[in-house]
Amino acid sequence: MREHSPSSCRGCDPAFRVSEADIDRVLAAPMFQSAEHAVPDNVYESRLALCRACPKLAGGTTCIVCGCYVRVAAKLKARSCPMPGNSQWQAYAAQ
Repeated sequence: MREHSPSSCRGCDPAFRVSEADIDRVLAAPMFQSAEHAVPDNVYESRLALCRACPKLAGGTTCIVCGCYVRVAAKLKARSCPMPGNSQWQAYAAQ
């Protein structure tokens, strides 16, 4: 078994690599389809665009600030961008 380095992130370390299909399966779970927990599609796409333009995105999937898979975190109402002092998006509250 390969040792995990505490300084490596999930997007950089092959031991934690997930495929787009794996993320798609997570996002297909009922929680991510629920208006109670998930943001509307337009908010989701806006959040993803901001994450994709961020220099803290590693491997196209992982935020190196918090270690989350951005496609998953961006879908959740309760989540906000973790960038200290420069958060790109906030927790969602319906207007």
